[in-house]
Amino acid sequence: MTDATLLTGKRGTGKSLNAVKTIQQYLQQGRVVATNLDLFVEHLLPSNSRTICYRLPDVPVSEVLNHPFFPLGNPNPIDESRNGLLVLDECAGFLNSRDWKDKDRTALIAFLAQSRKFGWDLILIAQGPSMIDKQIRTELCDMHGVCRE
Repeated sequence: MTDATLLTGKRGTGKSLNAVKTIQQYLQQGRVVATNLDLFVEHLLPSNSRTICYRLPDVPVSEVLNHPFFPLGNPNPIDESRNGLLVLDECAGFLNSRDWKDKDRTALIAFLAQSRKFGWDLILIAQGPSMIDKQIRTELCDMHGVCRE
C-alpha cells in the first residue's frame, strides 16, 4: 500500500467497505490498526488472534493522536512493510478547508504529515476531494481512490 490514500465517493458507494477490506488485510498480517470506524473485529480475525485494533473518537483530535500512550503503528521504523494502518472516516468534518481557524487543526495536520515517522499508513475517507484541505489532499496523499456505484 502507499503511505497515504484519500478515498472518496458519494454516500453509499462503499468507501468504508473498501477501507474495512484493507483493515482486514493489515489485521490478518498481524499489523496494528487505529480507526474511528465502528468495527466488529470478531468477524475480521480468528478468535485467538493477538492483533490490536484501536477505536479512535469519531472526531480525532491531536491530543489523542499525540498522546504519549497512543501507540506507534510500527515500533521498527526501518521496516515500513510492517507499518500499522490509521483510517479516518468522515474527514470532511475535521479536515475541511473552511475550518482553517480551528485551534487543533494545525496540530492534527502536523501529526498526519509525520504519521509515517510514527509507523502509520493512512486512509482518509470523505465524500469528495474538494471537501478536504488542499495541503492534505495534494501534499500528503499520494493516492486518490474513487468509489462509484
